[in-house]
Formats: sequence, C-alpha cells, structure tokens
Amino acid sequence: MPVPEGYHAPQFQPFAAVVPARPDQHHQFGVQAYPDFDDAGKHVVPPPGSSAKARRRPVAGSDPVKHRRTRSGCYTCRQRRVKCDETHPVCERCRKGNRECSYPESATSATPSSAKPRAGSLSSSAGDAKSKSPRDAGSGSSPEYEHDAREPLATIPDDDEEEEFAGEAAEAGGPPAAAATAASQQGGGGRRPATAARAHSDLPRKAAFYLDYYRTELSHLHHAFKYDGTDFMRTRFLDLARQNEPLLYAVVAFAAYHHTVSRPDGDIGHFLGYYNRSVSALRDYLSRNHRHTDSTLLCILMLASFEEFLGDWVNLMSHQKAACEIITELYTPETIMQNETRRKIIQWYMRYDIFAGLMAGYETVLTRDWFTACADYYEAQALEHPDDLGLKFEERLALSRLLATDIAILFAQKGKGTITDADFAAEARSLQQQMAAWERDIDPRMKDPAKLVTDFSGAPPRDPDDIVDPYAGDFLFGGDLFTTNFALQDYWAVDLMFKSQLAAARGNLADPELRDIAFKLCHMFEAIELYPHSPVGSVVAVQAGLGMACLFLPKDQKHTMWARRKLATVESKGYIYPASFRQRMAPLWGDSVLHWWLPDDDAYPPVIRQIRAFIEFRAREPRSRVDRDLRSMRGVFQGLSVAADAEDEG
Repeated sequence: MPVPEGYHAPQFQPFAAVVPARPDQHHQFGVQAYPDFDDAGKHVVPPPGSSAKARRRPVAGSDPVKHRRTRSGCYTCRQRRVKCDETHPVCERCRKGNRECSYPESATSATPSSAKPRAGSLSSSAGDAKSKSPRDAGSGSSPEYEHDAREPLATIPDDDEEEEFAGEAAEAGGPPAAAATAASQQGGGGRRPATAARAHSDLPRKAAFYLDYYRTELSHLHHAFKYDGTDFMRTRFLDLARQNEPLLYAVVAFAAYHHTVSRPDGDIGHFLGYYNRSVSALRDYLSRNHRHTDSTLLCILMLASFEEFLGDWVNLMSHQKAACEIITELYTPETIMQNETRRKIIQWYMRYDIFAGLMAGYETVLTRDWFTACADYYEAQALEHPDDLGLKFEERLALSRLLATDIAILFAQKGKGTITDADFAAEARSLQQQMAAWERDIDPRMKDPAKLVTDFSGAPPRDPDDIVDPYAGDFLFGGDLFTTNFALQDYWAVDLMFKSQLAAARGNLADPELRDIAFKLCHMFEAIELYPHSPVGSVVAVQAGLGMACLFLPKDQKHTMWARRKLATVESKGYIYPASFRQRMAPLWGDSVLHWWLPDDDAYPPVIRQIRAFIEFRAREPRSRVDRDLRSMRGVFQGLSVAADAEDEG
C-alpha cells in the first residue's frame, strides 16, 4: 500500500484533537486530576448489599486482642501482628513460614513535607511524597514493600468474612484450597493444576480463597501480557500483594470478578466490595503522604485492568494517567528496565497508553524514549543470549509496541497539522518498511514448522457456518511456541490499524489487503479459542485483534453472525466491550447490538446482564474532550462510514 509523495487528504483528520504528549506539559493527565480519589466520600463503585456487612462486628463480651507496636520488627511479622525475633537477614518466623522478610532499615524514608496534604487527594501525595528522584531509582535502595517504618501496618482481616464465606465455599465443593483445585481440574486443557498454596492463615478465608483462585485459575494473559517467562504474575506479584493492602484487595477483587463470571448464579456483590476496599485503602495510603513505590503502581494498574474488563476506558485512563505521573516521578526510561518488577510495570502501562491513544486518536502520554528504551533493552538481551527463546518473544513484542507508538504519534501530528504532507508521506513509507521487516526478520525458531498444531483432538466439530478453518494444520503454533501466536496477533492488529488509517484517508477502506489481514486475525482467534490446550486466558488476550478484524469482514449474514457469536463469546468471559463499540458496529451490520450481540438474547449469561446493568448505572458524562474521544473510540471509527458504503456485500 504505497504512500505517494505529496500525499494530502484535507477532508480526513483522523486525530483532530490536540493532546500534549509529555506528562509535564498537562495537568489533566496527571495525578492532580485523578477524580476517582479526589473525593474521600465517593466510592468508585457503590458498596453492594447492606452496609452492616461492610462494618466490622465485635464479638459481644470479648475484649480485643492488643499487640505491642514494634518499630524494628520485619514488615511481614508486623502485618501478621505477631512478635518478630528480629533475626537478620531473615527472622525465624519468616524462615519457618517461607515468607518474604524485609526490615524497615532498608527503606528510604519519605521526604518530609512542610505542606499538609489535602485529605483524600491523590494529587497531594504526588506533589509532596518525592521520596527519590529518577536518578536514585536505579540504585536498588527503594524497597517494593512500602509501609512506613514509623507506624504499624494496617490490619487486613474482616471479622465478618468468615461467616459470609461459609456458604460459598460449600457451593464450590469444600474449603478454599479444595475449591480452587476442583475448579482447576474441571477447567479442561490449558489450565495449570493447583499446587500447594502459600499459607494465607493471616487473611480472611474468603480473601485467601480468591488469592488461590487468582493463582490457579487466572494468568498473565488476563492482563494482556503475552509472555511471562518468570511467572511473575503468579509469584512475585502475589508476594507483593500480600505486603500491600490496596494491592491485595485489588487482586482479590479481580479474582472475585472472574470467579463470579464463571458461575451461573454469580452475584456481582462478591467483587464490588473488594474493589471499593482497594480504592479506599489506596486513597487512605496516599492521603497519609506515603512515598510512591512499585506496589503503588501495580495497584493502580490492577484497578485499571478491572476497568478494562468493565469496558470503561474513561475510568481506566484515570488510573493510567496517575500511573504515568508516578512512573515519571520515580524512574527514567533506563532505570525502569533494571528489574523484572519494573519491567512488568512499564509493559503493563504501555499497553494502556498505546491502546487508548489509538482508540481516541491521540499520541501516547509517555514520550517515545520510554518505548525505545524498552525495545532496545530486549534487543540487547536477545543478542546477548541468542539461545533464549523467551527473550526473542520479548524483543518482538517490544518492537510491536514501539511501532504502534510511532503510528499513533505520526497520525496525531498529521491531525494537528504539525507535519507537512511530504514529511508525513516519508514517515508513513518508513513505517511501512519497518512493519514489513517485523514479520520478515522474525527469528526462524519462533516459527518452527515442526511446532505447528495438527492434532486438535478434543475440539468440537467444525461449525458449517464458520468463515475460517480453525483446524488447519499450518497456522497455530503449539508447545513452547504458543507465544508466537500472540506476537503475530498483536502485529497483525497494529498492521491493520495502520493500513486502515492510510486507506481511510484515501477513501479506500474496501482495499482487499485489509480484508486479508482481518481474516488472519479471525483465523488466529478461533484457532486459539477451540484448541483444547490453549492456556487459560488466551481468548481474552486476543480479543483486541478480533474487534479490529470485525470492522473489515464482509457484511453479509454469514460473516456478520460469525463476528457476533465471537464477540458474545468474549463478553461471556467477563470482558465487556465499550458501549461505543456496539453503537458503531450496529450500522455496519444493519442490526442493533446495543443490548446484546446475538438476537433474542441467545447465550446471554445472567451474570453478564447484572454486570452490564451495573456499568450503565455507573456511567457518567465524560469530563473532557479527551474523555469524549476516548469513550467514542474516535481514532478507530473515524472515516469508517466509507467501509459500509464501499463494502462488497457479497
């Protein structure tokens, strides 16, 4: 799809709004305008059920057990409210319990501030809690366990949760660990069997159940991480959660959400309370002017994941913008790549930054040097360790993110009029060459033909109304190359977005190349969906590519109904598409899908009805032009009316 010299499309402005790219050049993108935490009396989600259950109930006639405060014991013992023998480097209790052991003296004290922060405001802590500069961030002195050494850790358990949990545990088939094990074993291929759980004796039984559920039934793919070679999300991430109350209950809420969705009689009240608790704990933590740390960032990003599943990208961006300010406060593009926790943080953040920018038609908030540093890091690591297949995955995925960033920046510049037509055409041609090189230069070991899946035993028979052959033996990679499928899906989605924007500018959205890419995305989606050994969370991980592909499929009954069935499948797993996506698809298909994807509410789970009703109840008017463009997915749909007019209905 060549771009002619002097290319000019005066009638097409795909990204007309102007959004500064640098976090320090605007206020609406920072912690200062993090509305979810500005009002201490406001719940991001309304507390479910009776308020009595939200209050702790003392046992009549009993006296509370008092513990002597300690300023020198390890963080773990202080959180568990047990006496620490203060043995260094690992105390006896942590050694016996195989727990993380970290002492206050390793922490960097927060810088005192003469200004008293406004209660309940996240912005005050962003401005005052400058515990370290980006130069210090790479020194290794900043702990990931962030409770201040000057005060005791907050108590986590709820006294009333034991009674509330009893009925649900019985329905699940036994105690929490047994229920998680049973759910894992019944889940079919791709789920990891439950292993011995880390001790949760210091947590409420219900919270412990959901932590085990997260570890055994969810994966990095639920957060759209396409690769997690260190199993970070099931190990280190959960260790950090157990040391940080806001993060702990964000994880518990996310797990409770998926557990609820998996049950025919799921009740959304089971996860809303935990979400509120995480938000309240985070607000309280930040209002007390604690320093920002990795766990703070992980908590905010975890809450963003929750908003993504609820289909609310405006609220998600409130979390993402706050994370951006903290990231740029604590780190540089180089220091954030210095350990696995921080690398996961920046990759998590980057996905939201890129995706939201492309959806709304804006540049990324983080400047390009952050994306370049990430790509350069994995390129260097892959060259240094040529036999490490995992690093080859990481290198390709990082390069895809960088290319997507460049696409967002280029079209934003065009929309703002800050680039000439000739320069735009030259940059577009360069990007086309780089996109082609991504697939051409992929390491042959990532596409080893011997790893192509030819055995789909256990999969359902092929649907006669299918538009692709999901069981073709020359498409899906298995075994240790399964991540290749995700890398290709990401690449095709970025390529489709880029080429469709160029095609829309020329009024040629019926370009057959766009349809070819869309069919590849659909083929990969269905092959992953139906393959019995796909890892848990795989369908959700490839939903973005499916959504893009549906825009460019033929509009006849067969293709339209296939797309609607697949979107219903994704949403049945708890991933709710934004209302604007439904609104834009309806005229393309000539049928309303605002209520549900399929006619007559076919395959519409009751729990998804509950969730959708809650989302509609919570919806509010966007606060700014940026929010309006994001909610309307302006960058995706601008100019797509051309597709409906020019599309061959056959």
